[in-house]
Amino acid sequence: MNDLGTYLKELRNKLHLSLKDVQERCGVTDSKLSRLERGEGRDFSPLELKKLAQLYGVNVIPLYIKAGYLDESDLSEYQLIFENANLLNEEEHSSIQTQINLFTKGRQVSDNDF
Repeated sequence: MNDLGTYLKELRNKLHLSLKDVQERCGVTDSKLSRLERGEGRDFSPLELKKLAQLYGVNVIPLYIKAGYLDESDLSEYQLIFENANLLNEEEHSSIQTQINLFTKGRQVSDNDF
């Protein structure tokens, strides 16, 4: 969890935000955030981490991993399976999604897929 606190402090400092700024913008109390950044706090909820991720402009998944809510094995089914997919623009993503929809038309998604 200390890794999480250090990471959050680095993000906050990069944005030149005070603890009070964070509290005002996303509702996470300055005392709670300060304890976490010092490696003392351990009671951050997933919702609070999501608010911090949004404020800091980062993906929430690494925060959940650092906090122990997820690990890499939890994500294995949801990770992109194609190399360099992150290099595609929105139009290319849309085109590929249309093709996937055509291939899978009529197939059912089971509850086990989620």
